[in-house]
Amino acid sequence: MCAHRLGAVLAALLALLASCHRGAEPVASVELTQAAYVWQRNWTPSVRDAVSHPLDALDGLHVLAAEIEAGARDFTLVHLDEAALAAAHRPITLVVRINGARPIEGLSLAPIVNLGEALRASGVDVAGLEVDHDCATARLADYAAWLTAHRPAAPLRFSITALPTWAEGPALAQVARAIDEIVVQVHAVRAPAIFDGNDAWRDLARFARAVPSTRLRVALPTYSAVVRGDEIGVDPDDVAAFVKRLARRPIAGVLGIVWFRLPVVGDDQTWSPATFTRVVTGHAPDARARIALVERGADRFDVVVTNPSDVLVDLPPVHIEGAIAAADLVQGYRERKPGSWEAPRRSLAGKAQLIVGWIHGKDLELVE
Repeated sequence: MCAHRLGAVLAALLALLASCHRGAEPVASVELTQAAYVWQRNWTPSVRDAVSHPLDALDGLHVLAAEIEAGARDFTLVHLDEAALAAAHRPITLVVRINGARPIEGLSLAPIVNLGEALRASGVDVAGLEVDHDCATARLADYAAWLTAHRPAAPLRFSITALPTWAEGPALAQVARAIDEIVVQVHAVRAPAIFDGNDAWRDLARFARAVPSTRLRVALPTYSAVVRGDEIGVDPDDVAAFVKRLARRPIAGVLGIVWFRLPVVGDDQTWSPATFTRVVTGHAPDARARIALVERGADRFDVVVTNPSDVLVDLPPVHIEGAIAAADLVQGYRERKPGSWEAPRRSLAGKAQLIVGWIHGKDLELVE
């Protein structure tokens, strides 16, 4: 081969390698929208407070408004607090939960549309209606026809939740055409685990490829569940890593996150508000709570937790060594072994102080 031709071949190979290298470069990172589900049936003062004061980082709330079980004929409406929803100053999506085993034939969304109109008249920014129905993959064509027939009028945005297994269904495209947005549930898919980041990534990517022109969000977990007597939780750091990965390496069509569910004081099966804030904002607070044994008499102490900062912090675990005669920690603390208590999923407000129990004994010492 002559030098001229050899040079041309080498130049072509170098150009090809450069092209391949450019194709492997990561897609530009994106700013993911973030919303949260409110899934309580009983709107206690704690629920109303959580809804009234959502994180600044949340762009909306998806609120359980009605549900129907497998054997029921009509929807049961949740008694929502209009004042709390209005005070949130966020777009509200009303969610309708239909038991997966309940046939959808004969069901009408009119009661929920009417509810939305009443809430809007009370000052609530009702922006959308969402159907949560774990439809069997084999029945997606029927579901698509039902969604098309019951689509609410504009300006309501119409969305649904979806299972990753639907990606294999030939009728998924019909479902996607019937709505405006799909929230893909990647948690509680493979029992007993609630969340696995790698599985969730593969599920979400496969679903997105199946409906390339559809707006998607992904539902991520903040909760734990009791399975066969054992509490299965979700590691906040694992979920945070998934969110960072999604922001750095966007999956086409995935525009945001909907957290399941919004932390509420007293709900000990969700992350604490401080943990939720850390994951949603991506910023870990420098502050930590402090524990002290405050003497109340001879060998008698209160266990006191103090937050010296101005931000929410998690309640810490308590570990005490010494000759413990008796102890009782409350506020959700659970003893794992003598002298060691697991902290509840609760947060302490800035500058706040809380007595979490008492302890009697000699030569007591707090252990980090």
